[in-house]
Amino acid sequence: MQNPYRTALIFNNDRSLHSFFVNGGPMNRYPFRSSDTAHRLLVDEAIVVNFKTSFFYNLNPVGTFIWERCDGRHRLGEIVRALTEEYEVGEDEARRDCLEFIEGLVEQGVLAWSETPAPPEGERGPA
Repeated sequence: MQNPYRTALIFNNDRSLHSFFVNGGPMNRYPFRSSDTAHRLLVDEAIVVNFKTSFFYNLNPVGTFIWERCDGRHRLGEIVRALTEEYEVGEDEARRDCLEFIEGLVEQGVLAWSETPAPPEGERGPA
């Protein structure tokens, strides 16, 4: 059986991630969904719509696994750890691929980064 993790990434990015690792430590940042997006979960896949660009993204099960945790309350490090527990993948590969996947969606305006966690659902953030 093919490992579903191997087909997770929908973006190829030639940009060097060195400066991102050096400036701010991504493992402690919180990825969150843009307010310009909507999504639907269909069993183990997600359809994401970017209203600004009118682009649709069809995420496979691994992409959906990552997407569901990009709620502003999970650090990248927590998402990577969850990936290694759910799929047969090493931490280095999971970190690299997860960061590449999230950065691809950030570049598309679908996700963004925060230095602080989002407030729990139902609570308002700082005024």
